[in-house]
Amino acid sequence: VAPRMRTFRDTLAAAQGDSISMSVLRAGQMLDISVKLTRGFGGGPPKAGVFPSYAWDTTLLASPMKEVGTLEGKTVPTIAAGIPDGLLPASRWISVDNHPVANWNDVWERFRAATAAGSADIAVRIQNPNSETQIRFIELPLTEQDAVDISQLEWKSPLPSFLFDPVQVIRTSDGNPVRALAMGAHETWRFIELTYLTIDRLIRGSVGVDQLHGPVGIVHLGTRVADRGFAWMLFFLAIISVNLAVLNFLPLPIVDGGMFLYLVYEKLRGRPPPAAFQNAAMLVGLLLIGTAFFVTFYNDLVRLLG
Repeated sequence: VAPRMRTFRDTLAAAQGDSISMSVLRAGQMLDISVKLTRGFGGGPPKAGVFPSYAWDTTLLASPMKEVGTLEGKTVPTIAAGIPDGLLPASRWISVDNHPVANWNDVWERFRAATAAGSADIAVRIQNPNSETQIRFIELPLTEQDAVDISQLEWKSPLPSFLFDPVQVIRTSDGNPVRALAMGAHETWRFIELTYLTIDRLIRGSVGVDQLHGPVGIVHLGTRVADRGFAWMLFFLAIISVNLAVLNFLPLPIVDGGMFLYLVYEKLRGRPPPAAFQNAAMLVGLLLIGTAFFVTFYNDLVRLLG
């Protein structure tokens, strides 16, 4: 229940068979789904076709972690160490010091405000994930050392994010060109499927338009990927090329997919579509692409400036 990131990755790596059952939070509702697993050429660890990341905008607790390890022979506790037993995984933070919190940034701001005000404790209201939706009020003591530690916390680390990634499983063809081509073809096909699935989920509403990136966002991500090395940059450029290929073959009048439909129509009817229809369809295509450009451009600016 509510696994931490490490637990999720370990469970996925140990999965057997062609699918794994998951419970996901979607639009405020918990849904039970079955996720198809794929394995690379020649075997290897299974992949679920998803990229797990931290839900900074959802104040749900994972399985409470009392400590993060040891430092100089001493146990390093977490904030959960000061919370009474009985806190359930997937509990939701409702408020901190009577201030509602909508995301983890709000929680961080309230803790910073409490330490700046010299508070001796901080009141937390947490909703348990049971059928009665029980609300628990917890007072966390703040020692002088806690105040110093919280005041030194930063929302963004000065270190590159890839340093915090788990150890990657390196796939290699061992110098075999045939195997390298097969691996490249498999990965290309997988990203084509993911692109079509994303478009389908956008239409169904399970993926919001705020998740889309435009030219500014792509350049920003590219600079971060380039820090990892030349091989990562090539892989990123390949993903961009696959996405452009899929979008270019969509049945829109302004891209090659639309021109292909015109050719099919001309082959079946013996004449091209009327010029008036082509002009109207071209305007609709321009409107769709222009709307997508402005929406993604707005999303990129919100991410970079917000």
